[in-house]
Formats: sequence, structure tokens, C-alpha cells
Amino acid sequence: MRTFKLRGVRLGEGTPKICVPLTGRSITELEEEINLLKGTGADLAEWRADFFVAAMLGDAQGAAGAVPGPERDASKAVPTGEAGAAGFGHGHGAAPTWPGRMTEGCICAVLETLAHIRSLLGDIPVLFTLRTKAEGGEVDLGGEYGNAGPGAAPAHEPAHEPVHENEAGGNSGCEAVRRAIPDSGGLKVGGDSRAGGDYAAVLLAVVRSGLADAVDVELGAGEDTVRALVGEAHGRILVVASSHDFARTPDGAELLSRLVKMVELGADIPKIAAMPADFGDVLTLMSAADTFYKKENRPLIAMSMGDIGKISRVAGGMFGSCLTFGTAKNASAPGQMAVGALREAMRFF
Repeated sequence: MRTFKLRGVRLGEGTPKICVPLTGRSITELEEEINLLKGTGADLAEWRADFFVAAMLGDAQGAAGAVPGPERDASKAVPTGEAGAAGFGHGHGAAPTWPGRMTEGCICAVLETLAHIRSLLGDIPVLFTLRTKAEGGEVDLGGEYGNAGPGAAPAHEPAHEPVHENEAGGNSGCEAVRRAIPDSGGLKVGGDSRAGGDYAAVLLAVVRSGLADAVDVELGAGEDTVRALVGEAHGRILVVASSHDFARTPDGAELLSRLVKMVELGADIPKIAAMPADFGDVLTLMSAADTFYKKENRPLIAMSMGDIGKISRVAGGMFGSCLTFGTAKNASAPGQMAVGALREAMRFF
């Protein structure tokens, strides 16, 4: 049976590990969540960067409480002043006018925030996720990079000072972005509006920065884009390919096909999540996961969402699921339980 090691955590060995999502839309909110996470004894953290990015871009649909458009105060989402972490806090407080897409400066802000998160988490592994609206997330990032094509200099850039080495061992700030931009055009292939464009550019920069321990790549971004990102990630960080269906639970054959396809595209661990209409759907997902686990001899991540599907989050170890998600503060998907209650329930399985 294959296992995967992230720092001191081994996925696919023993009981499923518990991952806590970080959904803060500002630095302050993220710091609060990290403090709570540390008190839970969780094994991993997932930074759901789409919440942060939605606020940064002033996405009125995705960022509750954010002020949309040019009038918003950039300091509400982007770090300002001295943050007390190496490579972080490079004067984003100038309140630039943010476009509706990711500029180079926006991606720099994401990397600097990731560096700060990395420094606060210590040895807790971090999974980077930029969940798109198509899969239940907060952002829709498609089209040309920065709205101007790869390598272009977008307007309204936040000011940045020179890059510093951060204490997590990766490069903070803009260096990773500039390494990613020249060939990001090669990722503009196939799939839907997530293919290439901003989605691929952000993930490519995160992979090359070395700041995350694992990255989530959506299967729906298109096979060529997934394959290209996986190729960049291998040898650097672990890849979790994912597929989410918030409207229904596909039949067992379709669920199994998606899991197999993610592995064929090179993912280390495939993840599948679906919304059940009844308990029969929960059993369908658990059965498909069990079939994959036994056939492929490798771990996966699988859960049925909502209250009906909570059993799949608790008993995942019985059908090969190596990771389950619990909350320290805010849930990132329906059916997630508080870490303490989740750990207690898992004792019975």
C-alpha cells in the first residue's frame, strides 16, 4: 500500500488524518484560525485561498463584507506594515485599484500570505487550495493571465520590496511569480474557464515557491492543465487532484472513473466529494471509494457531504480514505464537524 509523507505526517498509514480548513478573508482572520487550529491537535491545515482572493479582488458574490470595486480598502485583505514574519509585509497598504482578475501583484500577495501562514504553522503541513465556484469555491479565475496575457505588466500593481528568504525554506514575494509567468502560457490548454489563465498561474507560482507541502488541482480544469501542473509539482510537493459535485452524487461507475482518471493524470492522491440525496448515495460513494482503494492499492480522499454524509467523514478509514476535514472555527463544506467531535467519533471506527 502506497503512503505519502508530509513533514511528520504519513497519509495512508494508520487512521485517517484530520485536516482543518483556513477560510479567513484577511490576515487577522487567518491568524485567529491558525491559533485555534493549533489547539485542536489537527494533523494538517488546508489554506482555502479562494476566500482570501475573493476578498482581495473585491468579489461581491464571494466576499461577504468586502467592499467591491476600486473603493475597497486593500488593507482588509492584503498584509500591511510589519507582520513580524520574514518575507512578509511589503507595504501593500497603498490601497491600489484591484482589477477583477489576478495581477502579478495579487499573486505576490497570495505567496506572501502563504509564507506567513507557513511560518505560523511550524511543522504542521499545509495543503494549498484555490477552489473555484464551479466546484463550490469562492472565485472564478479563467481567461488570460492578469487580463493581459503571460508576461505582460498589468496595471494597478501593488508596490513590492525585494524578495527575502523566508524561514520555511521557500522563496517569498514575487520571485516565484516571475519564474512562473514566462511559461504560464503553456498551461492555457483544454478544459473550461479554469484552464490556464489565473487559476493555473496561481497554482504554478505556489508550486514553484516551495511554500506549501501539497497542492489541490481540480480535475475540472482540464486534462492538459492538470497534467502540466502535476508535472511541475512532482519532485517539489504532493498533488491532490479533486472533483466535487454539490448538486448530486454520480453513479458508482462515474465516481470510480473520476478517481482513476486523476491517478492517470499523475495525481498522488485523488479526492472525490459529492452531495447525497439520501443514504443510498452515501453508500454509493463509499462503495466506489472502496473499489478504487482495493484495485489501485493506494489511498484516496472521499466524502459524502451534508448531514447525511457525516458517516463517510468519520469512517473513511474503512474504505481507504486517508484524510478527513474538521473545523476549528468555520466549515469550508457542508457536513464538516468540529475537530474534537470528529476525533471522538473516529475512535469507534
